[in-house]
Amino acid sequence: MQRAPGAIVDFDATRIVFLDQYYQLGIVDRATELVTCIGELQPPTPQTATEDCRALTPSGAVMQSWNGYLFAWANGRFSTTARRGWIDAVRG
Repeated sequence: MQRAPGAIVDFDATRIVFLDQYYQLGIVDRATELVTCIGELQPPTPQTATEDCRALTPSGAVMQSWNGYLFAWANGRFSTTARRGWIDAVRG
C-alpha cells in the first residue's frame, strides 16, 4: 500500500494524484516517493456549483476546479484554459 499527503483522487502504475486539506494538488511518484506540488485550487463556495475533477494524463495531469476553470500540468509546466470548459472523465 502506498500513501499520499492528502486524498488520493487518481492513480496509475507509476503516479498518484492527491488533493490535501489546503486544496494543494500534487503528484507522488510511486517508485521514488517524490512529491511534486502542482498548484493550489480555490476552495468551493456556495456559488460555485461546478463539480471538480482531476485526472492523470500520459505527461502530467488535468484539473477542473469548482469555479469552472481547467488547468493542465504537463512536463513540469502549469497552464490554464478558458472558463466553463469541462473534463469528460471516462473510466474503463
